[in-house]
Amino acid sequence: HLQVRAFALLPLSELAPEAIIPGHGTVRHALQAIDVCGLEPIG
Repeated sequence: HLQVRAFALLPLSELAPEAIIPGHGTVRHALQAIDVCGLEPIG
């Protein structure tokens, strides 16, 4: 369920935005399809 987990997609998109999520397209595309409001980096 990586494609619906903003907390995993956001950092992955910084490293490999064109990586393919099998059956779901690229990380970039998956991130555009979900709500990331309220997600804040820690540290």
